[in-house]
Amino acid sequence: MRIVWICMVSCLLSSTAWSQDAQQLHENGVRYLQQNDYGNAIIVLKKAAELEPANTEIVNDLGFAYFLAGQYKVGYDLMRPMAESKNADDRTYQITCMLLRGGRNIKEAELVYRIGLQTFPKSGALYADYGEFLELVQPGANAGIVYWEKGIQFDPAYPGNYYHAARYYAEQNDHFWAVIYGEIFVNMESYSTRTVETKNIMYDSYKRLFAFGLEASKTASPFQIEASKMLLKQEPLASNGINPEILTAMRTRFLLDWYNSPLAAKFPFKIFEHQRQLLQEGVFDAYNQWLFGSVANLNAFQNWTKTHPDEYVSFNQFQRNKLFKMTEGQYYH
Repeated sequence: MRIVWICMVSCLLSSTAWSQDAQQLHENGVRYLQQNDYGNAIIVLKKAAELEPANTEIVNDLGFAYFLAGQYKVGYDLMRPMAESKNADDRTYQITCMLLRGGRNIKEAELVYRIGLQTFPKSGALYADYGEFLELVQPGANAGIVYWEKGIQFDPAYPGNYYHAARYYAEQNDHFWAVIYGEIFVNMESYSTRTVETKNIMYDSYKRLFAFGLEASKTASPFQIEASKMLLKQEPLASNGINPEILTAMRTRFLLDWYNSPLAAKFPFKIFEHQRQLLQEGVFDAYNQWLFGSVANLNAFQNWTKTHPDEYVSFNQFQRNKLFKMTEGQYYH
């Protein structure tokens, strides 16, 4: 009996060590990925996957490493069984499609995207990637925006769909949604190259919105009509043009008007609530400088931060301490 007990304990300890080894290897592999050392990442993650072949996270990261290394066929051969298994998650489908796209298997990639969205109909990442894919394979068909909007509706906490939608609406001269979606995006993804790009889109779209109004928005939603009307009431402030200071004044008056009207209760909207909190905290000026200052005039923005150091530090602290996340059920397009 004692021998049996010892064997059971030994097996248990061995199993625990085995699992810990896979976990440690996975962590090391991810670290290599973060360092752009794809060769070592693949070596380590392959070993982790051998130890735990059903571990979705490990297999996903190994598949992603193959994608980054340009090993599309090998990566797809790894990912396909996982995508066909009950352990697949939405990232499994996302990486599988990336590998198929890398290998120019366009038709199969589209099929896998569709299967993925049927399996995970609330995956913002899959909607974002599939929309981008459709824009590439069907240029000019405006097919991508349908899926970006679905991503915003069904997974409002995922940032990528706001980014793609803001770019799309700016190109289509629908500047109201370009600034709305753009501002949501930069609050979710605040320090990337896409952030800078989106700030430029927002600044240009505000200028165009006040120049052209809603001429390009013939199918505007009730929310868009009411919010645009209230924003365009501030047009006299723009008589000498748009700059960060003018935008701060206009956006401040808009918030005061919005929250003193029944519209705030009719259309609760997290990005407006976020702006109002910044105004109440006394850092709305700094926030608007962060949004528009560097893209409008970098030297002027740097001078502003030097002459308003306390306000800018307070804004940065507020931004670091508050995670911005859109609320479900606030889709108004």
